Amino acid sequence: MRSFLLTITFLTSFIALAQPQKAEVYKLVQNLKSGEYERVIEALDSSLMDKASPYDLKLAWENLVKRYGPYQDTIDFVQEESGFSTNWKVGVAFEKDSADLVFHFNSKHRLTGFAPRPYSLKIPYELPGYAKAKDFSEIPFVLESKGFKLPGILTLSTKSKGKSALVILAHGSGANTKDEFLGPNPIFKDIAYGLASKGIATFRYDKRSLVYRNKMCANPDSFTVWEEVLEDILSAVDTFSSDERFEGVFVLGHSLSAYLVPRVAENRPQLSGIISAAGPARPLQTLVLEQYNYLQSIADDPDDWIYTIKQLKRKVEFLESDEFGYDADAQSLPLELPAAYYMDLKNYDPVQTALKAAVPLLVLQGKKDYQVVMADYERWKSGLTSCKKCQFKVYDKLGHGLFEGADVLGPKQYETVDHVNKAVIQDIAKFIKSNRP
Repeated sequence: MRSFLLTITFLTSFIALAQPQKAEVYKLVQNLKSGEYERVIEALDSSLMDKASPYDLKLAWENLVKRYGPYQDTIDFVQEESGFSTNWKVGVAFEKDSADLVFHFNSKHRLTGFAPRPYSLKIPYELPGYAKAKDFSEIPFVLESKGFKLPGILTLSTKSKGKSALVILAHGSGANTKDEFLGPNPIFKDIAYGLASKGIATFRYDKRSLVYRNKMCANPDSFTVWEEVLEDILSAVDTFSSDERFEGVFVLGHSLSAYLVPRVAENRPQLSGIISAAGPARPLQTLVLEQYNYLQSIADDPDDWIYTIKQLKRKVEFLESDEFGYDADAQSLPLELPAAYYMDLKNYDPVQTALKAAVPLLVLQGKKDYQVVMADYERWKSGLTSCKKCQFKVYDKLGHGLFEGADVLGPKQYETVDHVNKAVIQDIAKFIKSNRP
């Protein structure tokens, strides 16, 4: 995991602090700014010592500076509680623009990662035009899954008469909150409020890798998509399938979870339907290599990517060779994910799995999505021509987050404040209403 743009949360700083107080978080920012990466590494939690190096931190900070310009000042600090974890959001002024550095701490006050976001205090959340506050109410709900407790929110529609359908919102890769931010945009919050306006309930929750980062890193060699997303989705399905308030349970997966919703249907055939939003239909290593090549093509200095892409190609070739097996070292694999992760997915075909599961499926794809591209959508569609319960929707102007974003290339699309497009909400609602019991 050496690419800042794709894997910043994993490879960057993991710091142990007695208390993540404002002054100490400020010192952490100053250490990064001053290039004192060794001091950051010295403070690592012992279980995470081998997950980052001073070189990793150097690359991460240099990429921040390349994107936003040299560091100027620290603007503000906001502390956020997320169930059993604490986040410090530090507003930092760079020469070109401001950005948030979000530092994640577990319940023992140990830092488990940091990631940049567009500066948020200048962009407070506003309801999308298709949602009204009077149309919904929200109830905190802790999802219990495999011994983990994941804080979540049930959004109930006040427009629903009698029992309503429920949609479980499942995240993409990374340590996502229940709202699943893409840039400054909480796309799951938009979807929840939009569907409530259509009489449909939703459940969204903090991802296991956000709330229990240190436990997730305790056994890295056995880590797979089951621990990352599937176990918790299935627990949510089981929890709400027996809830008398709801009639018809659906799962909407975004990005990584969109790739895996056929597996959910395979394991829980009682589902009323599944929704793949920006879902890959090809092997993950294929997409990662495509993304790297694309980012090189739009980079100010494409030569900066030559070594990284050369190394990635070598890792992909090894992964797809007969030499690859459970004993492969993670550092020899794309994104340095463990061999178990790829072995679990080796024979997985989301399209064929969806076909066999025979659960109603809606596939959503934005034409401006550079992370999951039209080749994936076409594979979904061509492989499911015989599926009478499958529907397909393409949106010409939308990107990976199903909002329009800026008319620019690459990750800068995500810096524009926007909402999930109204047409997406309408299509999801129509699919649910036509497939609920």
